[in-house]
Amino acid sequence: MTLTAEQEAKRQQLLKSSIIGGGIVGLIVAGIAFWIMRDQGMAIRALGSVAAGGLAAAGLGWKNFNSSAKEARCEKCGAAFSVSRTDRSETLTDTQEKEERKEKDDGSIEITRWTEEEYDVIETYTCSSCGNVTTKEFTTTKRRGETTQTKAPAGKKGGK
Repeated sequence: MTLTAEQEAKRQQLLKSSIIGGGIVGLIVAGIAFWIMRDQGMAIRALGSVAAGGLAAAGLGWKNFNSSAKEARCEKCGAAFSVSRTDRSETLTDTQEKEERKEKDDGSIEITRWTEEEYDVIETYTCSSCGNVTTKEFTTTKRRGETTQTKAPAGKKGGK
């Protein structure tokens, strides 16, 4: 299969992010395996943790790459690595003032206030091979203007 320059760039981008993600997980797994095998000799610990980390990195990297490649395949023409996001629009649909209170060990109360904004999002994806356009619609929320203050316990002066 011959890919265009744009498709090859997309494939390389997906491959790179899969390798990085797999590598990070592989390092974490290797560290955990090294710790779990603490009663073994150093050679066994080293080989075991390298094997566990390598398998985890390869498995997760391969899974992520295949999943991403599947999402980048056009539903209409089947071209690989040809679908990419071409537009994203957000429409504010609702705002609400929110507050959260947490009692601290010293009896004071930590009050966090923010504005929660709800958005309708439309993402547009276009195939670079056939021009097929698809959209995804979903709702998301964002916190804005978050402030925190501490209220002194009853009977005491202070707070900020």
